Amino acid sequence: MDQDTDREHLIDRLLSLRVIVPVFAEELANSRRQSARLRLENRSLLEQVRQLKRQRLDASDSRAGGDAVRV
Repeated sequence: MDQDTDREHLIDRLLSLRVIVPVFAEELANSRRQSARLRLENRSLLEQVRQLKRQRLDASDSRAGGDAVRV
């Protein structure tokens, strides 16, 4: 009887995993896609920051007559 109970328990667990594993796989795929989107957005934002810094330095140079020292 113990073997039957163990077998039923294992079968129940396997059936449960057959439902749960695809959900986890979908969540993982969604997380990877979101991560890729965020990395792309981050690169874009970093480039915008660089451009703004360059513009600020250029404006500062033009106000100072072009003699400002860039760091």
